Amino acid sequence: MSKTDSGRDASASNPRARGRATLAAAAALTAADALLAQHASAATFEVNSLADGPADACDATCTLRDAITLANADAAADTIEFSAGLTGTIVLASEIPVQQPLTIAGPGAAQLALSGGDANRILNIDTDTPGDAIGISGLTLQDGLATGDNGGAILSSDVSLTLTDLVLSGSHADGAGGALAMNDGTLVMSRCRIENNSAGYIGGGIGFDGFSGGSSTGITISDSIISGNTSVASGGGIALYDVYTGPVRVERSTISGNTTTGGGGGKGGGVADGGGLWIEDAYDATTVHLVDSTFSGNTAAGAGGGISFGENFYALNEVVNSTIVGNTAEAGGGINFADIDSKTGDTFVLRNSTVTGNTATATAGGVLRGYSNPYSNTNTELAIVSSVIADNTAPTAPDIGTSGEVTGELTIGHSLVRDLVDVVYTEAPAGSVLTGVDPLLGPLADNGGPTLTRLPQPGSPLLDAGLAGDLVTDQRGETRTIDVAGIDNAAGSDGTDIGAVEAFVNSAPVLSDVAASSPIDEGGSTTLTGTITDADSGDGFTLTVDWGDGTSEDFTYPAGTTAFSETHAYPDDNPTGTPSDVYAIALSIDDGAGGTDTADTSTTVQNVAPTLTAVTASGPLQAGDTTTLAGNIGDVGIEDSFTLSVDWGDGNNSVFNYPAGTTAFSETHTYATEAPGGSYDIALTLQDDDGGSVPGAASVAVSNAPPLLSSLATSGTIDEGGVATLTGEIADTGGEALTLTVDWGDGSSDTYDYPAGTTSFSETHAYADDNPSGTPSDVYAIEVTLEDDGGGSASGTTAVTVDNVAPTLSDVAISPAQPDAGVPATLSGTIADVGAQDSFELVIDWGDGQTSTLPLAAGATEFSTAHTYADAGDVLVALTLEDDDTGTASDSLTFIVAGGATTPPPAVPNVIPTLGAGGLVTLVLLLVAVSKVALRRR
Repeated sequence: MSKTDSGRDASASNPRARGRATLAAAAALTAADALLAQHASAATFEVNSLADGPADACDATCTLRDAITLANADAAADTIEFSAGLTGTIVLASEIPVQQPLTIAGPGAAQLALSGGDANRILNIDTDTPGDAIGISGLTLQDGLATGDNGGAILSSDVSLTLTDLVLSGSHADGAGGALAMNDGTLVMSRCRIENNSAGYIGGGIGFDGFSGGSSTGITISDSIISGNTSVASGGGIALYDVYTGPVRVERSTISGNTTTGGGGGKGGGVADGGGLWIEDAYDATTVHLVDSTFSGNTAAGAGGGISFGENFYALNEVVNSTIVGNTAEAGGGINFADIDSKTGDTFVLRNSTVTGNTATATAGGVLRGYSNPYSNTNTELAIVSSVIADNTAPTAPDIGTSGEVTGELTIGHSLVRDLVDVVYTEAPAGSVLTGVDPLLGPLADNGGPTLTRLPQPGSPLLDAGLAGDLVTDQRGETRTIDVAGIDNAAGSDGTDIGAVEAFVNSAPVLSDVAASSPIDEGGSTTLTGTITDADSGDGFTLTVDWGDGTSEDFTYPAGTTAFSETHAYPDDNPTGTPSDVYAIALSIDDGAGGTDTADTSTTVQNVAPTLTAVTASGPLQAGDTTTLAGNIGDVGIEDSFTLSVDWGDGNNSVFNYPAGTTAFSETHTYATEAPGGSYDIALTLQDDDGGSVPGAASVAVSNAPPLLSSLATSGTIDEGGVATLTGEIADTGGEALTLTVDWGDGSSDTYDYPAGTTSFSETHAYADDNPSGTPSDVYAIEVTLEDDGGGSASGTTAVTVDNVAPTLSDVAISPAQPDAGVPATLSGTIADVGAQDSFELVIDWGDGQTSTLPLAAGATEFSTAHTYADAGDVLVALTLEDDDTGTASDSLTFIVAGGATTPPPAVPNVIPTLGAGGLVTLVLLLVAVSKVALRRR
């Protein structure tokens, strides 16, 4: 029998009238709108503003309200897009009506949000023609509010609604559908998140209320998440009521953490069933398929914490390949199957599903058969196939229980129900039901696929004990069936596993035909090849290769890979000191499911000798100069270090060491002597640390380097007849014997020989006079020439000043001591002069008014001259001696001339003195008149 309509709210009795009333205010078109309505071709409007306000033209500023209002005036199916870069939130001052077919394409839920500001519904969709297509995608709709009405974010009335990539969150409706309320129509929802919404009636997230004659062609929810929603009445996450035209399909989705609190009136006599999903009244041929989905952590104040099937189902209703875990209710913590219509073939089916860890506070922790409302007909026919129901909790009937008088048959086959105490059922086939055993399931976790699942563990009795039926994949989309090797199939089983997930008992991959190209040169690459065999066709692989040189690599291959070929470069043939080395290569393969295999091979890496290029030696040089030997080093073995041995060609050798990576060298060497043949031949050998070597050669011309003279100096100033000291420093990088020639500047020169290595000299020379004459001193320019045995020479000049030294007079005497007047007397004395080359002039003042001048030659040491005094008396003789360089000496002598004959003396002729041997002056007197005089010296 059919349930009465006493639980429906007043507005639900005429949903299209309700929608029209809501949109009445928006239906009034301006004159401009009326003109636009004449256009029947589809248009695209671009929203470029986050603002909201009264609708006007979509011109320089086009708001969402502007665009939808214009689309409402156009009977064609228009499209609304958003300007590139428009991000943020559009806060609406009031709901926006949608009255014509329309597509709203947002840039992405993370980029743009529509908000009711916790004050308004966002969209009210009610078109002129039932079944009009409305598409909304790529947006977040948040913070909507339907006060005293349905649909906190969206209210949809009898349209074909497609929602894609949306987030509907934080909205509230006092009536049904905290986020979305549908008055009949078709729903296709994919990749959406319905989160944290609430309703004061049914459907905390989504509320659907159909009616006979509506346009609905079914409800499909796929790849979506409905979580954290709350309703007062049934359907904390989703409420589907009066579905007149199917099918209803929920697939690859997660319904978790939703709650129906109870405490309100409405459908079901005020009960709050179906914490995750509630569906009731699937009329006509409507089928319900909950497939590949997970219902977890939902709570219902009434029946069916995860899922609640109410009453009036007229076709197949099944839960397939799904996981119902951790839900809570008063009865039927996991699932409530209430009743079905009594038509032949109509049934509830739970197959290839996992119902575990659910809780009921009254009865039936896992599955409840029967309807808890008093007007239910309790005709609950249920088939449980290849499913696991275990570890659920309730005061009575922890896994499967009933409510009221249930007349339908319970059939269980190829399943595990841990607690079947007092449960009346038919086992089909006989012996295929496991009871009283632990299913050995892993925790609810990400085991692959879009939803969380519980995976059978090794040793689980679920393995190879079920039936796949028409299924080719499990809840995750993985292959079903995997017949585990080593486990016998249960009687009648096709080898599939009981429950929502096919346990993967891995077959380890096998590595074979592994080889590495060998030998190779250092710096070259080996190619590693091999074959992969794996009985599990769905396995991908990670191949880890330890190349034996301290490096390893991971390579990943997709499922189906049967061969591999990888390359690796060996920079060197280390360890050092060998011309080749064998590298052991270790391989391991992992299929990601615990299956591994290993293999080994090797390759021989040969050393390659280094290269020497662009070898040069700077030059030409002179002895004592330094050459720079440079060149480039090449080696494909980038880890090789090097030793460079150099024979410089002059009897010297050097060894230089360079680290790995050296590509050039530059070394210096000083050549002490010139090359005998004009140049030195340099021989090089470069050897790497593995014994590979290469010769090289260069040459450099080295000529003699002339000696250097420096710091030439003399005594400065000396007296004539003195000795000058000449000093200087010698540098001769050629290391040869040396000859020093000195022109002393006085007409004489000397030559001195020095051995190789002499660095200084000191030589002396005596200067006899300060010639040329006539000057008190003279500067002698000294010219010095230094020659080495190789013909190189250097010269320099310096000078010495030679001062004249005045002569001396001594031993001046007159003979006789008291000459007589008229008698010749002889004056004599001694001359001395260190200037051996000085000549002299002696001037004698005889003291009687006569003077004589005597020239004296260089080397004169005495003088003697005669003079006749005419008169007697006291006489003072003054002598002045001057050398030819203006040096003078003087002396004087006094004596008495005695009186002689009274007759006047004869005339005395001029006397010409002559210088005799030994410097004695002889005066020849032609006439002598001698008078005796008394002579005395004063």
